[in-house]
Amino acid sequence: MHLRDIAAYVRSHLAVSNESMVYNIIQKASGVFMRVVLVVTMVNKAYDKGKIEAMYKTLEEVPDELKKLFWAILCQDNLHKHQTVLMLQ
Repeated sequence: MHLRDIAAYVRSHLAVSNESMVYNIIQKASGVFMRVVLVVTMVNKAYDKGKIEAMYKTLEEVPDELKKLFWAILCQDNLHKHQTVLMLQ
């Protein structure tokens, strides 16, 4: 059931309807729902900047470890960095 919930979340929150992207995000998430939420947010931002190709590039660059993913998010230019730190804590 957990995997179905993750897939449903990705399909409903992803900026484009693309089953290949859904599959890749689910694989990258390794069953961790928080990771799914973070990755979907990241690829949606990439879509805003450069369409589907940018989404795939962003997905390829997402670190495999959750700790490294948090670090990558914290190192980004972000107007809301303080809020991001609080959320991750």
